Amino acid sequence: MGKAKILVVEDEAIIARDLQWRLEGMGYDVPFIAASGEDAVIKALEMKPDLVLMDIMLIGEMDGIEAANQIRSKDDIPVMYLTSYADDELLERAKITEPFGYMIKPIGDRELFSGIELTLSKHRTEKKLRENEKWLSTVLSSIGDAVITTDIKENIVYMNPAAEVLTGWRIKEAAGKAVEEVFNIVNDKTGEKIKNPIGGVLRDKIVTSLAAHTVLITKNGTKVPIDDSCAPIKDEKDNITGVVLIFSDITELRQSENFIKNILESVGEGFIVIDKEYRVLSANRAFSEYVKMPVEDILGKHCYEVTHYIKKPCSEAGEECPVRHTFETGEPHSVVHTHYDKDGKPSYV
Repeated sequence: MGKAKILVVEDEAIIARDLQWRLEGMGYDVPFIAASGEDAVIKALEMKPDLVLMDIMLIGEMDGIEAANQIRSKDDIPVMYLTSYADDELLERAKITEPFGYMIKPIGDRELFSGIELTLSKHRTEKKLRENEKWLSTVLSSIGDAVITTDIKENIVYMNPAAEVLTGWRIKEAAGKAVEEVFNIVNDKTGEKIKNPIGGVLRDKIVTSLAAHTVLITKNGTKVPIDDSCAPIKDEKDNITGVVLIFSDITELRQSENFIKNILESVGEGFIVIDKEYRVLSANRAFSEYVKMPVEDILGKHCYEVTHYIKKPCSEAGEECPVRHTFETGEPHSVVHTHYDKDGKPSYV
């Protein structure tokens, strides 16, 4: 890292020259001294210094506060004020320009050096933070999933463009609102309102997902089937500072599922879809008629409970299990299998 470049703004020539010599003796580069607010603005935008040391009281129509305001509005250049006056009214005016600090004249070398180094370090940190925030915002804006973040009070802090499109709310409208007002979800089957998952995440400090058949009610009242996950946002001390909600429109997936379901319903043979825990995820009408049980009673049960009326997998009951074989090998498997109805009557499949 090279020498930090400092623009000195001071209308008293002797003080300005002394300050320049002292700064150069500390290892800083001081290529120019501005004697007025107007010159300070011009030179700051031209030189792009790492820091402006600005005297508040300057000759001419533009004082140091106005000069700092113009510099800060046009470029990311930190300003530190130098002043012989410390009255409250002046300091309140100066605060509006968001300076990085104040130093009261006369200023000792140690105070001057430490003040400059702290200001430069703070500005580098803030600049890096802004760059990281911009990078994160760009990433979130470019992904297809909708993203909403909230604070610990469950009020909306951020929405990416995908979330704006999906909910119908602009971030300017939604910011600060309770998330339930914007992320309004209901059960598609019953129409009942679903409790927002964010409260549970804040309470249990774990990642959660929405139940099946969840639909989002958009701002204009449209129903959109969605899938989502919800996770806590933590600081470096592992304290929860908010929640991130990621969700997506699964309309096409739902349509595809319905298409497949209609095909399965049209065939005469019984079909079921089973997960690795042997739970039934889907069943067609033919299977329902075969086991003499409504589809809604079949879903969620273990397959061996439905077809054998037993409480453990077929393989543990001494029967060959084609489902287990397929899960273990990833290949189709056929077997003549004995099923039983609730009265214990066997059938062969």
